[in-house]
Amino acid sequence: SQYVPTRYSKGKKLGHEILEWYQENIPNCTRSFIRESIESEEAIALGQSIVEYRPASKCADDFKAVFEEIVKCINAREDAVNEFVHQIYSNPTHTHFEVNTHGPLS
Repeated sequence: SQYVPTRYSKGKKLGHEILEWYQENIPNCTRSFIRESIESEEAIALGQSIVEYRPASKCADDFKAVFEEIVKCINAREDAVNEFVHQIYSNPTHTHFEVNTHGPLS
C-alpha cells in the first residue's frame, strides 16, 4: 500500500513541514502529493474528477504525478517478483535468494 499526502498547501510553512515529515517518517509515502484547491472542491460538487473538470490545473497535474509514481512502484515490484522467479528456476537447488520487495518508494 502507498500513503499519498493530500490537502498540501505550498504557501503555508506548516504544510511543507508536515509533507516533509510524512515523506521522511511514513513507510511507502509517495514523493508526489495532492494540493488543496478550490478546483478540486468544485469538481467534487459537480460529481466529476479534477482531471475531467480542470484537466490543465495544478491539482490535476498532482493526481497524474501520483498515479505515475504508483505505476512505477508497481512495475518495480513486478520486476522484483520476476527476478525472484527467475532465480528460483535458474537455481532449483539453491536455498537462499535475495529480492527487493519494497520498490523505489522505500
